[in-house]
Amino acid sequence: MNHQQMSEKLAKMSEKFLSSNKSFQDYSHLEYSRKMNRIKKKLVNLEMERCQRKLEHKDVTSIEKKIEKQKSLFAACSSQCSVKK
Repeated sequence: MNHQQMSEKLAKMSEKFLSSNKSFQDYSHLEYSRKMNRIKKKLVNLEMERCQRKLEHKDVTSIEKKIEKQKSLFAACSSQCSVKK
């Protein structure tokens, strides 16, 4: 490949990947995706803790309150994400 062909190929690639139909707004939901992933991880940990406490026959009301709070945060975050898309 000579220099001319290489520069043409690079120009095509940059046009394809940088100035395609996707704009910066298409990636604005990524921050919400990160938040949603963190919330999902917290929910999983809380569910595991709730199951562990149930097996030990301990009170799980505080864990269930935390789970409900995380679920409401997740719902709010997912609704904001769907609006931004």
